[in-house]
Amino acid sequence: MSAGPQLGGGPAELQQVAINRIGCALSTIGCGSRAIVSIVLNSPITRCTVGYSCVRLRSSKEPVLAMRKLLQIVRASTFLLVGAAVVLTGGALTNFVPARAAVATPQVEDFVQRNIDKGYSILRNKSLADKERHAQFHAFMLSISDMRRIGIFALGQYANRLSQAETDNYVATFTDYAIPLYEEWLSKYNERTLKITGTVQRAADDFVVRADAVSTTNQAAQPFKVSLRIRKGADGSFILTDMTAEGISLALTLRSDFTAFLQQHGGRVSDLVDRLKGQTETIYSGGGATAAVPH
Repeated sequence: MSAGPQLGGGPAELQQVAINRIGCALSTIGCGSRAIVSIVLNSPITRCTVGYSCVRLRSSKEPVLAMRKLLQIVRASTFLLVGAAVVLTGGALTNFVPARAAVATPQVEDFVQRNIDKGYSILRNKSLADKERHAQFHAFMLSISDMRRIGIFALGQYANRLSQAETDNYVATFTDYAIPLYEEWLSKYNERTLKITGTVQRAADDFVVRADAVSTTNQAAQPFKVSLRIRKGADGSFILTDMTAEGISLALTLRSDFTAFLQQHGGRVSDLVDRLKGQTETIYSGGGATAAVPH
């Protein structure tokens, strides 16, 4: 009866055992991609290193000792071989990411340019009464932005204290309050046109589109720096989650204001909801929009 697995006789057999062990080692430490493992195991670096070791060990009179020494070599070489894998596959990996970004960037930039132009067309339409313009802009913002996401972000840690019903009530109130802020911010650049200057892809579904707001009436005027945070949904559609003008983020400004208010009101989101409703009424009665929530 065999006492255990027997060691093959020649260098080729020893080499294949070592190659198999390296493949298992790569998989164990998280480099188990078929492409990476295949490149490493079939690379001249691996074949030459292991082949040379096997030839040297073949002269050993003790098969078990030979195998032990061979596996020591394999273990000691694992990280070297992983490094080789990174070098060998680095070009393919780094080429893939820019390729993915190159596909997504024109799409997200087209989304931003197209919808900013649409928003401006509503704000510049002098044939619309104020009430109708507000209504059209409200519907427009709902179609391109995720007000629920922005509103929950603005609440920060206080969002975790709400029930589903309380959250829904807050989000509805927040939406009615926040959209006029976007309307006011864009109205400040009503005599300008947006020129996209580039996009930063933060993740597969997260983009920051940068642009200059260029004056259409004064070519000597300095452009304003604007950026828009865009997320990509599971269905492939894009949504606006923040707008930054001259380094000031609307979402972060709201979060700062809301947090300060809630800290002074015992964390009661119901108090914030009441205050936002009052502010919204003031805005639509001609009082103007403001990002700050009075304490």
